Amino acid sequence: MIWSIISEEEIFAGEPMKVPALRSVDYLGKRLLVRPGADGQGEIVSLLSTDPADFLDGRLAPGTRIRL
Repeated sequence: MIWSIISEEEIFAGEPMKVPALRSVDYLGKRLLVRPGADGQGEIVSLLSTDPADFLDGRLAPGTRIRL
């Protein structure tokens, strides 16, 4: 038995799952993981910080589009 949040179809699929390319960038003095887009912008995937106040800043929220 497998306990996972990933569905059985994805675990036992014939092809490996494609992992989106992520880029580490500095934005507003903070380190972010961003999924780059073709239009010169990127979507924030994750904030890499040890300061709890950074996570309350809406400009750094996952899903936010930023210019790279």
